[in-house]
This record gives sequence, C-alpha cells and structure tokens, in this order.
Amino acid sequence: MLVAYYVILFLVVRDRMLWTPSIKPETSDPQIFSEERAMKHVEVLTEVIGDHQVSTPGLEEATQYMLKEANRIRQLGEDMDDVEVEVHLDTVSGEVAMDFTLVNLTNVYRGLDNIALVIRRKGLINITGTMKPDEPKSLLIASHYDSAVCSYGAADDGAQVAAMLEVARALLYRRPLPRAPVVFLWTGGEEPFSPAAHGWMRSSSLVPSLGAFINLEAMGTGGLPILFQHTGAWTMEAYARGAPFARGSRVAQDIFDANLIPADSDYRMFSALHYGHLPGIDVAYVMDSTSYHSYLDRPARMRKGVVQEMGENLLGAITSFTDYLTDHPSEAAQPEHVTERAVYFDILGLVMVSYRDRLAVMLHNVPATIALGLPLIAHSSNTHSLTAAYKAMGHATLRTFASIVLAILFPALLGAGRTLLSALLGAGRTLLSGMPMVWYSHQSLGLLIYLPVALLGALIPHLGIEKHAEQYASGRPGLYLGAQMQGCALAGGMAAAGLTAVGLIGNGCVFALASVMSSSLSLLLGTPRLHLSLLLLALATALIPLIFGMEIMIVFVAVIMERMGIAGHISVLLADVVVGVLCGLAVLACTCGAMLPLIAYSISGVRKQVIAVLLLVSFGASTYGSLYVHPYSVTSPKRVALNHLHFTVATDVGHHPASTSVENDTPVHSEVSDHQTGCLGRLGVPQMTVVSNRFAYSPTDSVHIDFALNHSEDSRLPDTGMEFTSVFPLTNLLAGGGRNLDASYVLQPAAADSDKLVPQGEVQGAAGQRVRQLPYVCRTAEDVWDMKSSASGLRSKAESSLGESLAGGVDEDGGRSKTDGQHSSRCAEGKRRRVNLMLFTERAAWGVLNVTVHGGMQLTGWSFGSQLMPSLIKGTQDVQVQHIARLLLQNQSSHVVEFWLEVADKQAPAGGLCSEGHRADGRPSFPDSQAGGATAGVRVELSISYLDKTEALMQAKARLPEEWVSEIWLATVYYSAWEL
Repeated sequence: MLVAYYVILFLVVRDRMLWTPSIKPETSDPQIFSEERAMKHVEVLTEVIGDHQVSTPGLEEATQYMLKEANRIRQLGEDMDDVEVEVHLDTVSGEVAMDFTLVNLTNVYRGLDNIALVIRRKGLINITGTMKPDEPKSLLIASHYDSAVCSYGAADDGAQVAAMLEVARALLYRRPLPRAPVVFLWTGGEEPFSPAAHGWMRSSSLVPSLGAFINLEAMGTGGLPILFQHTGAWTMEAYARGAPFARGSRVAQDIFDANLIPADSDYRMFSALHYGHLPGIDVAYVMDSTSYHSYLDRPARMRKGVVQEMGENLLGAITSFTDYLTDHPSEAAQPEHVTERAVYFDILGLVMVSYRDRLAVMLHNVPATIALGLPLIAHSSNTHSLTAAYKAMGHATLRTFASIVLAILFPALLGAGRTLLSALLGAGRTLLSGMPMVWYSHQSLGLLIYLPVALLGALIPHLGIEKHAEQYASGRPGLYLGAQMQGCALAGGMAAAGLTAVGLIGNGCVFALASVMSSSLSLLLGTPRLHLSLLLLALATALIPLIFGMEIMIVFVAVIMERMGIAGHISVLLADVVVGVLCGLAVLACTCGAMLPLIAYSISGVRKQVIAVLLLVSFGASTYGSLYVHPYSVTSPKRVALNHLHFTVATDVGHHPASTSVENDTPVHSEVSDHQTGCLGRLGVPQMTVVSNRFAYSPTDSVHIDFALNHSEDSRLPDTGMEFTSVFPLTNLLAGGGRNLDASYVLQPAAADSDKLVPQGEVQGAAGQRVRQLPYVCRTAEDVWDMKSSASGLRSKAESSLGESLAGGVDEDGGRSKTDGQHSSRCAEGKRRRVNLMLFTERAAWGVLNVTVHGGMQLTGWSFGSQLMPSLIKGTQDVQVQHIARLLLQNQSSHVVEFWLEVADKQAPAGGLCSEGHRADGRPSFPDSQAGGATAGVRVELSISYLDKTEALMQAKARLPEEWVSEIWLATVYYSAWEL
C-alpha cells in the first residue's frame, strides 16, 4: 500500500510541475497574452540576429530591434486617450566593486545600452520622472536581452524579454489600466555580472520614481518559473496574490544566499539588500539546465506553454503590485518593510503559503515544544510510566538523527563496514567504475544508483522495529510506533529551531512541517491496535507535508544534477558526492522522517528481501552505467571552455596604433622571447609582438578534458596559470581538469592566416575583422607628492591629456623629452605616486586587468571606484595583493580606457612601465630582482578577449566530439604583463 501511495503521489506532483496553461494563439484578442506572438520576438533575437553577447555586433543589432519594438508599442499608445507611453534609451559607463562566489572584483563597463518603456495613466507622472506628493511609485519589470557567450539565449533571457514585450502590448488594451506607472526595462549587459543594470540604477531619471521591481531570469529551457529571491515580504505576498500560477520556495533563497549555486542576476543591482534600494522579487525558469549558457538554448528546445505561464503570471502580478504601491505607499517605502523577508512555498502551483520572518521565528520553535508534550498525552492512554515514555522518545530521537546522517553518508562517502554498500557510495562508485557522472545525460539512472542506498541508510536505525515493539508493549505495536513518531517530531522540531536561529529559515520551515506531521501521526497511530482506517487517515494527514517535500526535492535534484555540468573541475568526486547527498536529502524530505518507522514496520516480514532488492538496484544501475552508458549526449553535452591564448610583449615604444599591423600568428625571433625587453620609461604607444600562442581547453565539470580531447603527448604544453585569467572570477572552477596544446600542432599548415575570421555566411556571428593592433597598456603621466602633505599639496609631474602625452612623450630621435624625464624620477622615502595609464584595444572586447602589488608596496587607490577590495592575496614573506578589474567594452570602435593607479612605498623603485619578457614556452619571465622578493613593485597584467570565431578557434574546436561536447566559452585572448 505504501508503494502505491508513493507512486501515485510522485505522479501527481510530477504532472503538476510539468503543467502549463493552454497556449493562446496569435489571433487572440489584443488584451490577451499570446505565447505565439511572444515567441516571434525570440525567433528574431536567436535565429535571425544570432549571437548577441556583450562586445559583439549582434548586441548592437539586438538593441536596435528592441528599440524598434518598444517604439512600436509607444505608437500604439499614441492612439489611446487615457494612456501615456515613453521610450528611453540610456547608454551607461561606470564601475562597481562587487563579489561573485565570495571573490572580490571590480566590474568596469563602457558603452552598454538599456531600453526602458514606461506605461501609465495620463497625468500620473511627468516625463522627467519627478514625483508629485500624491502619486504612487512605479513598478519596474526587468530582463536582459544580451546572451551568454556561446549561447543564442532563447530562454536566458530571450523568452523573458519577449514575454515583457507581449505583456506591455497587452497592457495597453486592458481596462482598468494599472493604478501605478509600470516601467519595462531591458538591460543590454547582464551576463558579465549585471553592469548595465548597475549603470541604469545610477543614472536613469526614472529611478527616483520607482517603488518595487520584478526581475525575470532563466536557468534553462524547461520552464517552471519559480520565485527564488525576494526583498521585502510584501513583494512576495503581492506576487502570491496576483500570479495565477505562483510557484516558489524560501529554500531556494537560502541556497542562493549561501552561494551554493554560482550564479547571479540583475536582482542584485535593484535589491535594497544588495546594491540597489528597492524591494522586489526574482523569478526564473529553472528546468532543463543542460541547455543553459550553450548553443542548445534555442526556441525549438523550449517547452511549450512556459512563456504563456510566465506572461499570465506577470499580468496578474502587475495588478497586485501596483495596487499595493497605490494603497500602501508609506509601508512599501519604509526601510523595515523594504528589507523584511518571508517564508513561502507553493502546493502544486495551486496556492502559495507565506508568513513573515518575525512570525517564523516564533512558529518554528513551537513544534519542538509540542513534541516534548506528546509523552504526557500518550501516558494517559497506556500503562507505561512517564519516565519510560520519555526514555522511548529519547531513543526514537536518536534513531531519527541517525537516519538523517546515514541517509546522507551512505550515498556520499566511502565507508568500510559489514556490508557491501561501500561499492555504491558516491565516492566509491566513481573510484570503482572510473567513470564519474554516468547519470548526467540520464537522470533516472542517477536516481537508481543513489536513492536505494540512501533509503537503506535511512531505514537501518529502524530495522527490527517489530521486535522492539514487542518488547515495549507486547501485542500493542501502535504504542511503540507512536513513540517513534514522537522522536521524529522532537528531532524535526530541534532542527527547525536550529536552522531558523542561524538564518536558514526556509529550511527550518521544512523541518517544522515534518515535526508537525510527526506529532499528528503519533497521536493517530499511538493506539494499542493498528487499523486500516487509522493508516489511511495517517496517510491523508501526511499528504501536504509530503507533497511539499517531494516538490522541493524533485526540482532541486533535477536542477543540481544538471548544474553539475558547469560546477567546475574542483574534484573528480565532486559531482557524484553532491548527487549522492541530494538523493539522501530527497529520501528524508519525501518521508519527513516520520514515515521511516512506518515503512520499516511494514517490511518487517520481508526485510532481508527488501535490503537485497535495494542493493541489487544500486549495484545493477551503477554497473550498467559504468559499462554501457556514456555520460554525455547531444541534448546533455559536456561543457568546455576554449581559449586561443597569445602571449604578447612590447619591443618598442612611440608608435601610433594606426601605424602597425600585426598578424596574430606572425613568427617571433627567439631573442625576443628569451630575455626581458626592458623598461618603457618613455611616454608613448608600445610596439606589441606575439611571443607564442597556445590553445587552452578546460572542462566545466568533474570529468577531465582528456575524456573528450583527441591529442598527442607531443602537443601538450605546461600550465602557466594564465590560461583562463580572462574569465576571472570563474578561473578557479576551470583549474585542474584542463589541457594546453601547442598551436603549431593543432592548426592546419596555413598558420599565417590562422586568425582570419570565418566568413559571415559560414559561421554565425563572425565579424570579418583582423587584429591589426594588439592590446597594450602604456603610461601617459605621473604625479608625485609627499605622503605627509595634504592632497592640496600634490605636485603634478605631468597633467597632460592623452594627445599631449603622446605628442610630447617622445622626441623625434627616440630620446626622452623633458616631460618624460620628470616621470622617471625615483620616489624618495615617504612619497606617493599616481601613475596615469592608458589601455588600448582596437575594438569591443571583454578583458581582465590584474594589478598586483608586492615587496611591501601598497595600492592606495585607483580610478575604478572608491572601493579598493583585494581580490586575491598570495604568499607569506613577499606578500602579493591582487586587485582585479573586469572590463566590458561594448562600442564597436577602438577603445581607449584611461585610468590611474596610486601607489605608496617607503623605498619605491624607479618609475616607468616595463613589459615582461617571456621564455620560449610562453611563460612570463620576471626580472631577477623580483625573484627573491627584494624589490617592491607593481605588476599590471592585461588579458583582452575577442569573441570572434576565427579559423584557428574553429580548428581547435573541431578536435572535440561535436555530437556530445558544447563550448561554453570561445575566445581569442591576448595576454601581456607589465612591471611598474
């Protein structure tokens, strides 16, 4: 009966999770949201425009398309008497100090576009965004129209972009109109850690009028839009009231807040809990993450009906949000209400339950108190002493905690013992089979491997329950079962109180519900005799908590299994251990602990057979997977990052960028690569030369790249540590499983043309450009002043503009000018220097600028914002402190980024910027004086990434199996290092 109960429960939950509303056709009435109309926008963004990442021409095309569609909606509004529509295009530049996965960085962005569409009743607000005292604040709805690198972005975030366009259009035809203005914002740069949203929040005239926000995101093409983050309890409550199919769980927010999932969204730039000042929510598609950030993210892969569900939810949420902003303007804006949070969860998408944190703190402590009183109630109906009742409850509590531990440890750790279960553990299975992640493309196989052994671990403390029941109360098993339920109730109550106390309130809710369910079952089953009617009533009582637990775990097991493909190569055992732990948690959530004694009692007559079946299923599934199942497939590919890395060095100074054309793979004389090139003490533009180049491959999961890469031992090159600095701060996730191949081995014989771009018609997104001038850094001016003097006493050595610097920095004969001679002065003790630098890249690019101070020198400031947060600190004696800035440069013309560094040292070296030499293998070669850490200095490393698809990249990519490998990063990178 229990088996049938769980099968039916699983099928009902799964069916409701896959349910979507019927799709409204394109011919529907104009006030109706139509998925068919919305998907036409997705088709244009993905199939017509194609690649539209930051720094690519496709993003400019996407901007023009979005602007055209926004103006089309504005024109529709012009024919209506009671509505006003505005369109705003804002181009933003700036910087923001932030952290990602607990790593500090500064995001520097230039030329990113944002498009805003404002819809309001006539007379509510003027065009400048200035509020009248009695006007309600506006509701912001946001998504991003840029796509991730190597992704068409159908779901992430094209479907949400299209849903907003269709909602805005439909809103014009609905009456009554929203009671508060609605601002639709499409940001043109979210994937590189949300710089466009940050710039818009800093500069837009619409920001002062905002009162709340709804951010729309996606982690996959399979839909299931869940609310997974919120700021301000009232925003979550408004969404629950307005969205007809509201889904979500506070557990998701607990996991996201703990940085267990390396991801981010524009939510952080809007939220008052982070960089913004607004209350709001974050809603995202979460299913089918194997297509996330890959070229599989296309319209054809999107599940039908998910956009319809999102659109109808959004229309309902607009009404509830704007009503609240109008009816409760003071509460919506009060700081305590803006930052307050709530516990929330849905039941099969039919209803969302919520209560605020301050109430949760009280409620989550009640179950333990109730559990402690259960023996008093049970004592009145049996012959046992109160002491015996509490003793039985204590033993049952220990068994429950043992079940929790074993359910997690059995599928996750290699254990030694009296059983053969060690061969089925997450770590053990990988070591024995030699093939991790065999479940990646077959999730059901992973469940067959881990769920049985997790269930066995959870049941072990309860095996033999029939004998214990006979000893406790002969002929009256219900009394003992009741005592076991009491222990489950107490354990759950203690866990709920503890998790709530440490801030994991969503997880505390899960245990609180389990505890309440256990208390109820103890009262129902704690009778001398067990009757079928009592069992049926108990199963009905457990229905809601079990649905809640099962719904959560189905989502999280599926999402995390899929996300293991981009979790990074931290350990070969990582993925299997994580999935094993998840399956253990799934067993606990789907039994709420209290069902385990009941299951153990029901199998008492066939206990050995059940154990054998569980072991056989896990052994059999693991063996079958290792022998016959490939971990990857066309629909669930292995993710690989690929860089064509060029090490560059300065060989001369004083040339103008236009005067030099450098072919990327031009052969370099050996003497250039074997010694230090010297100090660039003069002002001017350096002549850059490619020293060497290589291809760097790295997986984004736990399986080494050698599993996918065809290569020869002769083609391998040693690791330099700079292969993936261009993707910082994700660099560490790519460490350990990669491989570097010699470019001369990978490329076809025509090496001179290896970086010529594939023609536009052959590879979508290629721009048909060559790199004519390599990226570089040069010094333009320098200021020196006494550290003891005030800022007003700063003594300028050269305050020239860039043009003046280049004109006056070098004499015609190549010697130093008077101005340049001043720059080369040594800083005496107690001096501080401000060095003005210029970074050049001939076109739009991604980049990383790493400033490392060592030898006692200190970076006291830079022009990239007032917050100076170290990204990495290395070494013990000669401490190296790294300050890292990510660069996002969008405009398609040449880029010049002027910046300054302020450094201080008691004994600083001579001024000037030196380009580091490189050994023949391409590794940086530092001056001997630095090797021992005796000399203080500042090292500036520059990595510039161009996302164009070159012939060289395509040849390198062709070495990977196309049928089950998908690129997640593909770039040509130019690396240079400079010593100050």
